Amino acid sequence: MSAVVLGYLSNGPTLNLGTDSMATPTLNSQSSHCEPILSNERKLTPLELVDEVNSNPTLLENPDVRKRYENILNNSSVCSFCGVGCSYTVEKDRQGKDRVFPLSSLGLCIKGKTSLLT
Repeated sequence: MSAVVLGYLSNGPTLNLGTDSMATPTLNSQSSHCEPILSNERKLTPLELVDEVNSNPTLLENPDVRKRYENILNNSSVCSFCGVGCSYTVEKDRQGKDRVFPLSSLGLCIKGKTSLLT
């Protein structure tokens, strides 16, 4: 079973949630990663991080989680392409390039996302 790790992993303890919905959160102090990851493979999307923090506000006690969460909210806006009002945020990828991420489970339409990238 792979674990879901929220926020930034650091030398300090991090919160691990099992992939099982009934799993009990456990603290892990064994990690040396510096990126927020999901299933030890990929970084949590902004939507996943916001959803996790909204369901468990104590995650904001971790300064790295708080910093990323605040950056996500500070860089969020509403797509103006068609007037529906889809929320999104902008975050840098590993290469330092700005990427657009939806902040709702509905995502962004391709026209709206393309208009935001140009």
